[in-house]
Amino acid sequence: MPPSTRSKSRQPVLSPGKQQARERARGSNNNKGDEHQPAFEIVVLGSGGGPLETDCAGYLVKPYGSKWEDGVLGVEGGSGLGALATLLSARKAKDLFPGVVFPREFNTPLLKASYIFSFLSSYVITHSHMDHVLSLVMLTGSFPYLAPEPTSVPAQKSDPPLPSLPASSPKPPTTVYGTKGTLKRFSMAYKGALWPELADFDPNSQEADDPEPISDMLWDYAIEGGDRQKRRKLEELAQPNKYVTGAPVLPTSRKSSYAALDPASESALSSPGDIIHPCLTLAPLATTKSVGSMVQNLPLSIRPFPLLHGATSQGEFESSAFFVRHVPPAHSSAPPSQNPNRSPNSQEKEFLFFGDMESAYRRPGEETVDKDRAVEAGKMNRDVWTEAAKSWDEGRLSGVFLECSYDSSRPAQSMYGHISPPGLYYELKTLASLVQSKDEKEPLRGLKVFVTHIKESLLPNAEGKTQREIVMRELRQLEEEGKLGVILTDPKRGDRLVKTGASADRGYPVI
Repeated sequence: MPPSTRSKSRQPVLSPGKQQARERARGSNNNKGDEHQPAFEIVVLGSGGGPLETDCAGYLVKPYGSKWEDGVLGVEGGSGLGALATLLSARKAKDLFPGVVFPREFNTPLLKASYIFSFLSSYVITHSHMDHVLSLVMLTGSFPYLAPEPTSVPAQKSDPPLPSLPASSPKPPTTVYGTKGTLKRFSMAYKGALWPELADFDPNSQEADDPEPISDMLWDYAIEGGDRQKRRKLEELAQPNKYVTGAPVLPTSRKSSYAALDPASESALSSPGDIIHPCLTLAPLATTKSVGSMVQNLPLSIRPFPLLHGATSQGEFESSAFFVRHVPPAHSSAPPSQNPNRSPNSQEKEFLFFGDMESAYRRPGEETVDKDRAVEAGKMNRDVWTEAAKSWDEGRLSGVFLECSYDSSRPAQSMYGHISPPGLYYELKTLASLVQSKDEKEPLRGLKVFVTHIKESLLPNAEGKTQREIVMRELRQLEEEGKLGVILTDPKRGDRLVKTGASADRGYPVI
């Protein structure tokens, strides 16, 4: 029997009533807001939590339906350009980035990775630890210029080389979003000791008046002990409230946040070491707003919430979670939802991404370990889950990324501000207790939970299992007993998180 005939013979014709019943059954397996339409496309550059530097947190995100060339948001910066180049050495670029036409000159894995990264205009980071920012720091100063947009037809061998970008067209600084505390700690990498002075705070951000600009800190360091005449000359050259893309940035005073130096006046400086060329703009986000902040040049918004991530000798360490929401253009032709339980803006899907976090959960016998911090973590996490429950009830929430660094055998005193399967499931039960429109048997039925930051063990396991396998087995056992209805999965390097039927997406649910 020919394939086409065989295929048709297996598709029964359903009456309208039976067809509607089947569609209702399919819909019951998903959050009522899904409507089987993805909102995001995510490529995983790394999802681990160490100790391997080859698999750290790093994700490329864009709205589903837009082109990669239209702009990309980097979520975390642990794995980056090198990770993508390695992936493209073993994978076809079209599997990870369908629709992208690479210019003829971009013909190696590294150059193809560079081409993709030229579309990346912004990052958002949850906290400043190295496994979340390593590649971002190392790429600062080397971000690829935006390549000329290719035509719809791939270049042929006979075509002339693409023109190089003129030196007068510098790449604008890449924006890094995060909470005020996170970016202030992150900025320490750019004081010259760990990496060159290549970043500064954005004066137009929501909390820019609070952090001390890096340029001011560096200026104090540079002039410590002298040369007031040079400082006066620089202050005369500095022009407040004027920003020139790619121009050196210097403060006009200790209270200034951002000022641009006229490039034509650079010759007035006696030493090039006095000039700061910002490649990153650090944009602190307020954690007190009831709505998200729009990402530069992308139809995405970010709304952060503070978290606890253990403590240092100087006190509690801050991490964060954030909602990334797709905000379609107002003139979108998408039909309004017919679901009466959904808000008018329910087309605006979002996912929730947790950085490293501490939980209020303590297993029996460990209730007194870091008790005060556990109480504080519980309050902060509940604030996030309260918002997540609202998002779930409105049909917005398309997935949750949650860390689970260790298996359940890890003692509380050695968690270092992380969680294990019992802690993760405790957090999900908190969310379940807050949702209103819940299934009595499975209150979170259809919620996609992407388990991240699993730390690989460097010692053999008695069962021959990897740490990832152990953690996921324990989580699925907890779900089998708890029956929240969540879909647990562990994203891996090279995964493309969107359900399109392509072989590269590993059959993940829609996000």
